Amino acid sequence: DSTFPASLVTIGESAFASSGILSATFPSNSALTTIEAEAFLATDLTAINIPSNVTTIGEYAFGSTSALTSVSFASGSALTTIGEYSFSDATGLSSITIPASIQTIGRFAFDGATSLTTVSFASGSALTTIEAGAFRDAQELTSITIPASVTSIGANAFRYAHNLARVTFEPGSQLATIGMRAFEEAYKLTSI
Repeated sequence: DSTFPASLVTIGESAFASSGILSATFPSNSALTTIEAEAFLATDLTAINIPSNVTTIGEYAFGSTSALTSVSFASGSALTTIGEYSFSDATGLSSITIPASIQTIGRFAFDGATSLTTVSFASGSALTTIEAGAFRDAQELTSITIPASVTSIGANAFRYAHNLARVTFEPGSQLATIGMRAFEEAYKLTSI
């Protein structure tokens, strides 16, 4: 079990990529603000609780972590963006709750998260943008409720979500754009 010191501010690019790390624990008073690109890429990490002070998760930070089954965010999260490809090919991840602070889910953030069945958004969500390919190939996702604050769903955002049967838009939705192929091959989607 790896417990990081409370004083740690940055985990650098590829710091633990392809290493044998199985767990990463952060104390409740963690000063961590930045998890750089590929920090835990292709590890056997099984769970991660993102500390509340984290403002940046870099590209592929948790990409190709097939053993990762639990991702949580400490209460009071300051994170505003889930970075591009940050959880791509996290094939063991089955559910995630997006913190209210998140404004953007980056390009291909959960692309290839083929076991993802549940995506929920914390009450009071500030989410405005679901970028291109964000949930592409989330083959087990069956339903999703899009927060009212979302204005844009990018191209290919839910492409190949073969089991997606229900998409609900919260009352008062501000949605202005659904990008090309956003729901292509969502075979079970019969109504909005």
